[in-house]
Amino acid sequence: MTLKRRLKDYGLKRREIVDEELKERVRDLILQEICTGPDSLNGYRTMWHVLRLRHRINVPRRLVESLLREVDPRGVEHRKSRCLQRRTYVSPGPNFCWHMGRADLDKVKEYWKQSPDQEVKACHCIRCTRHDVLPS
Repeated sequence: MTLKRRLKDYGLKRREIVDEELKERVRDLILQEICTGPDSLNGYRTMWHVLRLRHRINVPRRLVESLLREVDPRGVEHRKSRCLQRRTYVSPGPNFCWHMGRADLDKVKEYWKQSPDQEVKACHCIRCTRHDVLPS
């Protein structure tokens, strides 16, 4: 007996039926993730994965897309435009100014946490307080 046939016999479906109560719950979770979570800049696909993994909610991706467009229209348009934000740097010499992206910062953060040198750990705490972030 195939899996599809067993699911049909037991009356189970792959996805739950989306009702208004679930839509409201998903909308609230998306707002919560946008306002507080580190995933505030991500698109609907990543938000869909966040809902599935962190909150154990299985909803269609199109629903997440429409709710994200409803909740954060400015962010959706910004991501849709895919515009590159150019930065200007003033540097007194070569190799003086370096820009670190999000992935690079995560690598450096691991070094700061694992370093036996107390000055490195103190530098990490100072940088975190400078950006109003708790050291992790």
